[in-house]
Amino acid sequence: MGRARCIVANQAGCSRFLNWPYGELDMFKNGPTDWKRMKQGFEDILAQYPDAWNRNNFAQFTCRAGDWETYRKQIALIGQDMTPSA
Repeated sequence: MGRARCIVANQAGCSRFLNWPYGELDMFKNGPTDWKRMKQGFEDILAQYPDAWNRNNFAQFTCRAGDWETYRKQIALIGQDMTPSA
């Protein structure tokens, strides 16, 4: 099922994977979520819609996934555009 979510030959690319329910904090360790594909989804979205909310939301998930290198990059790009509701 996860594989099918990422094989999308349209503009959405791997951003389709982001439709996964993500209420669980341990979704990457104990759940079915593949961080590499979800990360690619965020990168696809940011390529088309590089707004502060999308970038802040991406940063939030980098924390959940423990991807600290990507987190630091996103925080540097966010700068003063923090969006607590993301």
